Amino acid sequence: MGQEADFQNLQKLFLEAIFDDSALQPALQAFAELCGAPVSQLMVAQRNRTLMRSSFSIDLDADIGPTEALYQDINPRVLATPFMIQGKATRDKDFISYDRIHSDQTYQELILPAGLGHFSGVPVIHNSEMTAGIALHRRISEDAFNDDEAHRHEIASAVCAPVLEFASLIERRNVRSTVDLFGINKAVAILDYQGRIQDNNALFEQMIQAVSASIDRSRKLILQSESDRKALRRAIGTHMGIVGGAFALTSTKRQEKWLCRVFPKPAFTLAGPEAGHALLVCERIDQPLFLDQDLIQQIFDLTPTESIVANLIFLGKSVSTIAADRDVSIETVRSHIKSILQKTETNRQAELVAKLARFVDHSGA
Repeated sequence: MGQEADFQNLQKLFLEAIFDDSALQPALQAFAELCGAPVSQLMVAQRNRTLMRSSFSIDLDADIGPTEALYQDINPRVLATPFMIQGKATRDKDFISYDRIHSDQTYQELILPAGLGHFSGVPVIHNSEMTAGIALHRRISEDAFNDDEAHRHEIASAVCAPVLEFASLIERRNVRSTVDLFGINKAVAILDYQGRIQDNNALFEQMIQAVSASIDRSRKLILQSESDRKALRRAIGTHMGIVGGAFALTSTKRQEKWLCRVFPKPAFTLAGPEAGHALLVCERIDQPLFLDQDLIQQIFDLTPTESIVANLIFLGKSVSTIAADRDVSIETVRSHIKSILQKTETNRQAELVAKLARFVDHSGA
């Protein structure tokens, strides 16, 4: 009964960590204690083994995260990931000899100095899209994980598996919903804090083919201009927080210009906050903007005709052009403009345009 209660509490802690990043470390600490190990680690990686999340049950060197990513192409533990079996523990002895540990670059420069000597890893989610798992660590001077400990590790991981799968499902739907939210007339992508694309719509793919940008094999967005790269890095910020900002992209034929804005995109903790770190929204600046006419009618008490005229003024149409297009006299248009200026409490057309700019229809319709 005691063990069952421990497992229920463990599952509860991981459920809390889905929505509260500060609850993750206590959950991992409980996992480590239940398995009799000093350190546990949650790892989330993309299908190409790109590390998306690495969180430990204790505070290690602050540089361990970025440093860990630098070694991923030669790290024996990472290279063994494709051969791991979901729900089963893999230990160092399954992919590297004890003698090689003392000559391997990753072990000598990263793993052993961090106190992460012996390893037992259980993939909880292991498919063509991603790998997420929980690992146990103890110093190399201590005993390696035996069969009983590995079995207990598998049981504890199985308890957490539904929670991690639930978090992954929620995040995928959350990301897709965010991409779909902006309609069909904007190029939208979700980026992690290193600029890797987690999801995007079809228009984004088309834009990338037309502008001076590309996507590498790790799905990282590569901008050709150094100023654009700086702007993107500055806007994305770090894994601790996003700054936000904007930059422009131009098509290689100089026929299209895109304004790209970066916004924060919160994500669920266990899916990896980097998975939904930033929202990149790009729109053609040469496409005409239209006002939300229903909204300006409501706010300024405009008539339907006045809202149409206001929109035409916003688009830069002259009084004579508006009169000709609507088949009315110039004096009639001037009368509408006078009424619009009064209702919007503006004195000049330039002031009116500036005030109306906040009512652009961003639905993409």
